[in-house]
Amino acid sequence: MYQARFPNVDAQQAERRERAAWHGAISHAIPISLFVLLLLYYWFAAANRYIIFLYDHLGAQPFDRVTSSRYWMAGLVAAGMVMVLYTVTAWALARVRGPSFQVPLWNHVWALAAPPLIIGIPIITMSLNQPVLTPGLAAACTAAALIGLALALVPAGWAAARPAELVWLGADGLALVPVLLTMPALGLGGKTLNLPFGEVPIGWLVVISLVGGIFWLAVMTAMRRIAGMPMPGLFPVLLASFALHYLLLPVMHHFYRWKTLYISASDNFFARSVWLQLATWLVALLMAAGAFLTRRRYQSAPQG
Repeated sequence: MYQARFPNVDAQQAERRERAAWHGAISHAIPISLFVLLLLYYWFAAANRYIIFLYDHLGAQPFDRVTSSRYWMAGLVAAGMVMVLYTVTAWALARVRGPSFQVPLWNHVWALAAPPLIIGIPIITMSLNQPVLTPGLAAACTAAALIGLALALVPAGWAAARPAELVWLGADGLALVPVLLTMPALGLGGKTLNLPFGEVPIGWLVVISLVGGIFWLAVMTAMRRIAGMPMPGLFPVLLASFALHYLLLPVMHHFYRWKTLYISASDNFFARSVWLQLATWLVALLMAAGAFLTRRRYQSAPQG
């Protein structure tokens, strides 16, 4: 008779834990969603759009291809700011409050923060200031913010519980960033890029990025083995590189020219061609997969 009650007790305890987890996530989701909405309100409604979105820069118009890309890139910049602030805050609170501080599951926070953004971003971008965005551009801005936010929320849990592993993972992800950055430039139409130290052939930049990335992954593999650090999986490395390239770099670009603080165009981070962008992601995936398979072999090999 008593054994029959145990499943019900366990189910009730699991249900209470699940409710508590969702309640804890609310306290994180509310300020995050408000922060994103306030950022977008400032950029689209309060700030000077000629500065934020570079109207008239090199003849740019409010709805040409380059300027239109700045609208949805704003969603990624906002998500990148969330990633930086949320990760640093989680790390600091975990150090101050100790084990009593727990970061909610990222998907719980995302699920609670998403509805206000789905409603708020279109309202802001389609009704405030001039010119208002088209439904398609408003949807693109909303989608970019939601996708970026899903990626931005993940590092906080690592920063609170496993900060050293997060640093190692970020170092691994750094190996793929040059490829993600240079391969899309193949579709810009020119054969060279004008860098601060002179013009460089784009093809050579891609080759150097590829070889350098593979070399860096090899170095990280050796360093992890020497330090006794666990080898990461394929997708954590890939997602770390995406977080660095598509979230952190746009934020750094935004603050680089602190007097203007304009939103970058997508050409700085994405390929114009869908096929070239897919090829870029495929190369990054193959690099991460190669590192994963190599590390799995070394990890299973006896040390000493």
